[in-house]
Amino acid sequence: MSPPTNPKAGHFDGPSTNRARGSPRTLAIVAGIISITLGSAAALTLAFTAATNTPSGAIVRPIGPGPPGPQDGQTPSPSVVAEARGSSVAVFASPSSRDPSEVLPSPTSSGDPLIFLVSGPTLESAWLRVYLPQRPNNSQGWVHTNAVTLSADDYSVAVNLSTHTMTVFSDGLEMMSTSVGEGQSALPTPTGRFFIVDLLKQPDPTGEYGPYAFGLSAFSDVLQSFGGGPGEIGIHGTDNPKSVGASLSHGCIRVPNATIVALAALLPLGTPVLISR
Repeated sequence: MSPPTNPKAGHFDGPSTNRARGSPRTLAIVAGIISITLGSAAALTLAFTAATNTPSGAIVRPIGPGPPGPQDGQTPSPSVVAEARGSSVAVFASPSSRDPSEVLPSPTSSGDPLIFLVSGPTLESAWLRVYLPQRPNNSQGWVHTNAVTLSADDYSVAVNLSTHTMTVFSDGLEMMSTSVGEGQSALPTPTGRFFIVDLLKQPDPTGEYGPYAFGLSAFSDVLQSFGGGPGEIGIHGTDNPKSVGASLSHGCIRVPNATIVALAALLPLGTPVLISR
């Protein structure tokens, strides 16, 4: 498989050279209730084949104060997605930390908005605990609530690598199940709780990565870099149907092309993806 041709590419199942942006969504907070004005879903970048972004058709609905976050192994419905308001978001090790452990830029180096999956309570608070879209896998931090805008997502995805299956849930109810391909034994697909950060429409729908590709907040545990990037994991279609249900990839998850077309129109950016064995 050819390495990425883009010097910023980080996904190790294919290269990318182009990106197209959609219009961002915005949130207005009135009397403590968060209401959403949703344009096209924000476009992000996935370094597979040269491609353009496509907005998700899923609806993100308003949220208010919610219950505490899920216990380990559970996926909440709805999940809460946080998007950077300004040009950067300071991430803290804990709410009591005096100084941030890092400051993440927005847009990111690829020119896309910075997005987090909220992992803790969404009760009225000055702080939110979030999953971070970076190495190490499953890393979390704390951000100021006023540094992000929030949206609710009823969808979630569960991938079982042992059975080579992926299940999509809506409002906690199973709505779709499909066979998937995973990483080969030397380059295993990482496990953990991740989220969708990118969606790209491929220029050749019959090509190696199918019609669409999602990028996740997951990274290879083996390949620390690939083609000049950090080795990001993706979910994409394939031109080799026999690879679905097998362990042949460099770590990415392969699904039938019909499935990735359906998911591209269904799942918003930020949707949680739980990968287990």
